[in-house]
Amino acid sequence: PPSKQTQARGKSGWRNMAAMAARIGRSRPVMELTEVAELRRRNAELESEIDRLRSENEQLRQHGHRHEDNHEVLPVVIVPSTVDLSRVDSSIVAHITSFLGTPRELLNLALTCKSFGH
Repeated sequence: PPSKQTQARGKSGWRNMAAMAARIGRSRPVMELTEVAELRRRNAELESEIDRLRSENEQLRQHGHRHEDNHEVLPVVIVPSTVDLSRVDSSIVAHITSFLGTPRELLNLALTCKSFGH
């Protein structure tokens, strides 16, 4: 029976190799050697990729260590929480008021303006 690696690789690729091996009269052990060679090649590719990723990780670690020593304090910007309504034109307030329909909404607007000193 085929190994899990053979099944994962896809049936069509191995089917072609099996047909080719049958044509030239190769035996099952030769096919297994071919499969071993393919797995060794793939293993070498993966080991190469692991080495590349380890090198990349090391470069990133070194880059991070260079910036760890920099403890510069960033400025803090505080945005004022008050609003200067003296700059608001009265026509804008009248326009906003035109959207209010109930006496309660008008009262809330009046209380808001009063709290800002208008």
